Formats: sequence, C-alpha cells, structure tokens
Amino acid sequence: MKGRRLARFILMTFLLGLIWWGSASARLIYRIHEDNREEETLGLPLFPPPAKSDRILFFSPHCDDETLAAGGYLYEAARAGAQVRVVMLTNGDGFRFALERELGELRLKPEDYIAFAHRRQREAVEAVRSLGISEENILFLGYPDRGLAALWTRNWGMNDLFRSPYTRRTTSPYADSYRPQAPYCGQALTEDIASIIRDFRPTRLFMPHPNDDHPDHWAASCFVRTALTQVKADSGIDIRTYLVHRGDWPVPQGLNASHPLAPPARLVGLDTRWSYRPIGEEAVIAKYRATQRYKSQMAVMKRFMLSFTRSGEVFGSSPAAALARVSEGAIKIDGDRSDWYGIQAVILDPVQDNLARGWEGSADIQRVFAARDRDFLYLRADMRKSFSRRVQYRFRLRSLEKGLEECQVFTVGAPKGTNPSGLRYAWRANVLEVAIPRNWIAPSDTLFISSDTAAFGRLPVDRTAWKLMTSRLPTP
Repeated sequence: MKGRRLARFILMTFLLGLIWWGSASARLIYRIHEDNREEETLGLPLFPPPAKSDRILFFSPHCDDETLAAGGYLYEAARAGAQVRVVMLTNGDGFRFALERELGELRLKPEDYIAFAHRRQREAVEAVRSLGISEENILFLGYPDRGLAALWTRNWGMNDLFRSPYTRRTTSPYADSYRPQAPYCGQALTEDIASIIRDFRPTRLFMPHPNDDHPDHWAASCFVRTALTQVKADSGIDIRTYLVHRGDWPVPQGLNASHPLAPPARLVGLDTRWSYRPIGEEAVIAKYRATQRYKSQMAVMKRFMLSFTRSGEVFGSSPAAALARVSEGAIKIDGDRSDWYGIQAVILDPVQDNLARGWEGSADIQRVFAARDRDFLYLRADMRKSFSRRVQYRFRLRSLEKGLEECQVFTVGAPKGTNPSGLRYAWRANVLEVAIPRNWIAPSDTLFISSDTAAFGRLPVDRTAWKLMTSRLPTP
C-alpha cells in the first residue's frame, strides 16, 4: 500500500509539474504574440517614397521574399519610373515539404528539386513582372537553397565547395545563373554580389535583416554587407533591411490588408532604426496579386504569405559598429563590467523572444561588447540571468583575409571547457569576458562578430545577428 501511495504521489507531482510548465509556457508564448500584435507604427519615421531618379537594388534569398517584404514599394517604384533590379540568391530548390506535397511522394530525386526550382523561377518572373518590373531586371544567381549559412561559416573558398543535400550539386545546375555553373562557395557568391552592385550603381539597396531567423536570410545579409565593403560603395547608398521570418510575426496571420505592418516588438528599441512606408490601395492590390503568383508556396503556407499584404511595409537600418580601442591593460579578465565604462555595446539582442530563451535565462543574450588593445581582442557578453555551467557560450569571428576559409569559434562552458585551449575568460553573475590574443586572429578591415549559446552543449538557445566591425585589428 505504501508503495502504491508513493507511486501515486510521484505521478501526481509529475503531472502537476507538467501542467504548471505547460501553462507557464503558454503564457510566455501568448505574451510574445500579444506584444507583436500591439506594436504600432505611429512612432516610426516615414520611409521616403520612391522617385524617378532612384536606382533600387533588391537582394532576395528566395523567390518570393521580394514580394512579401516590399511588393508594394517595388510596385510604386516601377510606377514612378525608378530603375529597379531584383536579385534572387537561390532558386528555392530545397523546400522539401512543398515539393513532397506537389508530387505526392516522399522519395525525391535531385532532378525533382531542380525541376521545382525552375517552377519557382517562373513564378518569380510572373510575380515581379506583375509589379511592373521587366524580366531582364530579374537576376538568378542559382546558389544552394538552405545552404547560404554553410557558405558563410564553412565553405568559403573554391577548394571546399558546398554540396547541396537536395540537388546533389556543388555548382549551379541552372543555365540562366548570373555566373554559369556558379561554384557553391562564399567567395563566389560575394564576388557575384559585388559585381552586381558595381555594375548597377544603386542609390538604394534592400537586403535581409541580420536578425531574420532563416539561415539563408541572415547569411544573405552578411554576404551583401561584405560585398558592399569590398566595392567601397556603402557610404553612397541608402541601405535598408527587411524582415520575413521572425517567430510569431507578423500578427495577426492571414489577409489583413487594412492593417499596418509593425516590426516585431522584441526588435524595437535595439540597434535597428525602423521606418514605415504606407502604400496606397492600388499598390496593396498589386502586392496581393503578385503573392498569388507564387502558387507552389501558397499551397503550403498561404496564411503566412498573405500576412504581408498590409497597408504598409516596414524597413530597418543598422550601420556597422565601431571596434573600440583601449589602452594596454585597461580591461582585466575578471568579470568586472566597470572596465567597460564608456564603451558601447556592438550588438543588442532581444530577450525572451521565444520559449527556449524565456526558460533558459542563463543562455539568453542581452548585449555583446568588443574592444581591442595592442595585444588582445576583448569580447564581453551579458546574459539575462547569471551564467550556468550547463550552457555553452560561443563567440564567432569571420575575417575575410585570404587563407582564412572558416569562421573562428571561441567557446566557453559545457561540455568540454574552453576551445581553443588556453583561451582566457572569466564570468561574474551574468557577465562573461574573453581575451583573444592578436596572433590568433587575422587582421582585416571586414571583421564580423556573432555570439550564440546552447544548453547542455547541444540544444541551440540563442543567436545574435552578425555585426560588421569597422576598425582594423592590429597587425602582429
């Protein structure tokens, strides 16, 4: 009897705990949803209307992002007589679920993915043409869908090409690619983007927001930023970012053509300056019709796609950050934030913006700082709650100097301690500091930084945007 009562007690305790956890999780999800729903555009500056003198260059990771994010603006730009060019980085050949639904089978061949990409290209041409943009102003680069993040972090050089798990190709199989048989590596993609910018000479450029959840989107942002730096053209271009994938956004889902489109609540007040562009009824109708051209996508995510047909569109701007210079020994690796007085954060990251970050505050990144002296690069990350040994903390650096093919990763915490071994670090409460010797890092004018966390070393929790640092690291 005692054993049965004990078992019943344990079961009831477990069930009550599960109910409490489910209820708390539901409240957090609902709060995020309501925050996004209640965010308004009234306080945002108005984005200027397009003019005939504009030369607008739009970079789209997939066939449909241009219409979802800016279909109304692009329509008005074409009507105003502006020069508009749309660049599709991938042909969307890795959307397995959509292809399975279309073919009605689970066993898919590389040729199926390639044929599906051709269909998505045709849909893109129809959609963009319906916005008033001629077919010759649509460029298809043909890089691998769901592979751009790998091109950014691993497969950078010509000697280590990425192989698409869908088409099984390491070069573009599409005859209409901007670069015939484009090799699947970050170097080639950057060169193509730079060439397009150089040839088109845009006055206004659109690219994905670095906080977009989709790996192809945030990676596309990195590539465009890099190309702009290489052609040294960013100072004369109005650079804007747009968002497509960000958790429970936009809300409400579905067609709400009379509603404005506000940025996600957790991304307001950070390091993006948002602006709002109201669009007229004619442009709203044109955007709706263009969205309908993407039949392969509408078949699997109609509510989501129609969520972007609103009475306005929202764009952001976030300039590169300055890498602070400090005197030798000014920053001590002891977890004391007072050494950083007067140094501004280079990355501001939203907190409690999904369920995992809401629960694991020790892995929820708030902000990242960076500074340098003659001998070290210093990095600091602040978490929402005190640090935990069950969490792994990583800083990622991407220098584009020749010979450095992969991004560098510096790790603190579970399950294997520091990597590389000998990395100096300290934490106190919710502050983590690391010091990276200068001879561990290639000096570069284009140094990107990002930070991420994982629980128990395996479960991803948080990831900041990649941020471009403008100051050159000291040479050894």
